[in-house]
Amino acid sequence: EEASRLVPGLHIWKDFCTEAEARQLTAFLDEERPAWSHQQFGVPTLYRSKHFGVLGSLRPRVVRLPNPDLGEVDLPSDGIFRELA
Repeated sequence: EEASRLVPGLHIWKDFCTEAEARQLTAFLDEERPAWSHQQFGVPTLYRSKHFGVLGSLRPRVVRLPNPDLGEVDLPSDGIFRELA
């Protein structure tokens, strides 16, 4: 709660998900495509990330839907994400 007061736009929800939901989400992220990447917007990073549903690029500056023909992954419609689709 203190962090929310110090950082504009930061929202923290207590009990956002149960421990079981957190385990399910973690397993899904680790096991499903796309793979984790050490790259953000085409720039190497020290952290891992993955993207679902949209792709962003700084050159050219665009946000677009994924193209499955290129192996890009859309937002999953099953598993823990089925209610978001």
